[in-house]
Amino acid sequence: MSIAVLMKMHRSMRVRLKGGRRGMSKSLSHPVLRTLVGFVSLAALASGCAVGSGGDSDPVPQGSPSGQGSGVKDPRDASAVEVCSLLKPQDVQTLNLEPQGQKMKDALDPSLPEHCKWRSSGGETTVSLSVLPGRSLQVYRDNSAGFVDYAESEIAGHPAVQANDDDPANGSCALYLATRDDEILYSFATEANGSGAPVDPCGLAKKALESSVPALPAAS
Repeated sequence: MSIAVLMKMHRSMRVRLKGGRRGMSKSLSHPVLRTLVGFVSLAALASGCAVGSGGDSDPVPQGSPSGQGSGVKDPRDASAVEVCSLLKPQDVQTLNLEPQGQKMKDALDPSLPEHCKWRSSGGETTVSLSVLPGRSLQVYRDNSAGFVDYAESEIAGHPAVQANDDDPANGSCALYLATRDDEILYSFATEANGSGAPVDPCGLAKKALESSVPALPAAS
């Protein structure tokens, strides 16, 4: 399935579910709708697709510009770890999630690397991790203007970007961390609160990376 089709589906869901920020948060409290939106977001963002506020999708180039690296000083090899072992059970429990993760192919784009999803007991909160080999953080930096929500940071001593096509206050957040110059560890979190209280999916996605990265083996 093409990126353009994925993002049309994503925008369609957002239009149907969203009646302003408060309306979206309320809609996301429904587990089925939240899962559908999460699937589309995961596929589109992991595929490297940025969506501008004007609604047109802009494919992010898959390669890094010549001579520009991610600035990784302590390269790690996330691809050497089985995807559901990227988080240890005790670390998952500190995130208030069920310790057993589920390895999944992306429902909308099976060509993407498998991800592992952990859920809370009620399903209102999820965290997914996946490894994106052959991807540089620079592609997100170069296309930062195409994201509704974008910020650069350092997580666990590694450069990272927060890049989203919607406001994280609506219940989902994607973070991309450079484990080495040509590999990304991708963390995607969803969080819903039916009471309308504020949610912090980016904080959850960040905590998952902070737990995972220090245990990764050094890149050879």
